[in-house]
Amino acid sequence: DGAPPRPIIRISPVQKINLYAAHLYETESPGGAPNITPGTGDFCLHWDGTVPEVLAFLKRSGIPVTGGPISRVGARGPATSVYVRDPDDNVVELIVYEQGR
Repeated sequence: DGAPPRPIIRISPVQKINLYAAHLYETESPGGAPNITPGTGDFCLHWDGTVPEVLAFLKRSGIPVTGGPISRVGARGPATSVYVRDPDDNVVELIVYEQGR
């Protein structure tokens, strides 16, 4: 039915928190999270630009892409996500919404 396989806490029309069971995270996370460990997490940031712009920024900054670009549905609707890791090994999702979202 299109419902996610995990609980979601809706904070506002444009914000939500996804909850994952630790033992299912690698398969449930849309960007994948190899080697997930207790104490790490993930968060999503809205990129106010295009997917090619975010990829170029990451390349210029020397930040390796660990997943994506991948089409998905975010808090605001249809989008494309790119995944990276922060220095503490947390997953960071950079999401680009379709125009007007």
